[in-house]
Amino acid sequence: MAPALLYRRILVSACYGISISLLACFHCIRKTLAMLGERVLALVEQVRRLAAQVRRLLLQIVARIDGPVLNQPAGLFARFGGEQETDGDSDAQSEKEVPQFAIVFHVIFLSYGTVDCARPNLRISCQLRDLSLQTSARPKKLLDRDQLSEYAQRVLAMRALSIGELKQKLRLRAQVEADIDSVLSMLKQAGALNDRKFADSYATARKSNQGFGQHRVLRDLMVKKVPSTVAKEAVREVYENTDEADLIGQFLERKYRGKDLKVFLEEEKNLASAYRRLRTAGFSSTNSIKVLKRYASRADEIQEDDSVED
Repeated sequence: MAPALLYRRILVSACYGISISLLACFHCIRKTLAMLGERVLALVEQVRRLAAQVRRLLLQIVARIDGPVLNQPAGLFARFGGEQETDGDSDAQSEKEVPQFAIVFHVIFLSYGTVDCARPNLRISCQLRDLSLQTSARPKKLLDRDQLSEYAQRVLAMRALSIGELKQKLRLRAQVEADIDSVLSMLKQAGALNDRKFADSYATARKSNQGFGQHRVLRDLMVKKVPSTVAKEAVREVYENTDEADLIGQFLERKYRGKDLKVFLEEEKNLASAYRRLRTAGFSSTNSIKVLKRYASRADEIQEDDSVED
């Protein structure tokens, strides 16, 4: 037999053996993963059953507690947290731990709410799940003038605000009301607060990024507590050389990207939806209908209105 033929047979046999070994290995791995998955599912089922048993046990324990006490959790807290016996440190420690115990059971009932109120031996009010824990929120620390100034600078560093918005935030943290005007005056002199600059940048961004009309931008500035005269002047200058019809066309193309507007707006519901969308975006009724006529012949049937929808 030629050496070349012998080497080829040896190579084929080796490749065949390696293939058989890999297939067997993959088969073992698959069986192992399947067994592991079954064991995990069995473990999860055991945990679920154990949780159900613990829940039933807790309900049985609570059922033995006096019903009227559970109907008024605050009374339970007051009973154990009010008068304290003077029989030693152990009694005082146990009395401190009881309110936490009561809170745990209260939270359990708020979470599950599966109390059978028809059972006479379980005198627990059906309104228990509707109660909420009377946990008082931690009040924010009031700030003096220097701290209030630092707080205002941190707020402005995160986001631009109008004078009215910042003043509203400072009212919630100022220790002395007079410090608010002092801090605002200092920020104005430093150039960190300027309603006109804020209105200009806000209107420009809303026009360039969202493509909104001037009525929407004006309304948003008023919501941000910018004085009406400042807001109107800023909006007028930003939209002074802008053709509203062109802006409406760009708005429609962006909002209905990928759709054939002539086909899409032929449906009455789509046409009405597009008109409402334009009015909400702050465009005038006349120009909105004018642009919609380019795509839908039934745009003439839309009734003009002078109000801008919120």
